[in-house]
Amino acid sequence: NYNVISMDQFIAWRQGAGSIPTNAVVITFDDNYEGTHDFARPIMGELGQVGVNFAHTAFVGVVTSKDHADWDELREQHAEGILSVESHTVTHPNLTTSPNPGNELTQSKAAIESQITGKTVRYIAYPFGGYNSSIISLAQGAGYTA
Repeated sequence: NYNVISMDQFIAWRQGAGSIPTNAVVITFDDNYEGTHDFARPIMGELGQVGVNFAHTAFVGVVTSKDHADWDELREQHAEGILSVESHTVTHPNLTTSPNPGNELTQSKAAIESQITGKTVRYIAYPFGGYNSSIISLAQGAGYTA
């Protein structure tokens, strides 16, 4: 009995510019794992659902303990409209202890926007949930909506 909505719908509602259905949820994925592209995306497409893939840009296309989707796959996600590609910083640090949190925010946003034609990055998922008022101010200054 849940109703999947987009991040855009959720943010509009939070800002008082719309309504959402009962039991609304936003589906999000952190870290841009290949499995999100290969498994979650097709299922979501079949079900007519949308979500957000938060990518840390230094790891796009990189194999660590798990494979990460590459830029071609992220461009495909954007074109399909199933998974919106948004920022999870460049290197995935805790921004509250990072020496250059502003660079992490601006460079990740710039990388995604330069790699995906027509994409405007509006959302940031803070790695480890690490944020404070200074980080929020930096994110707003970098052009993030939420």
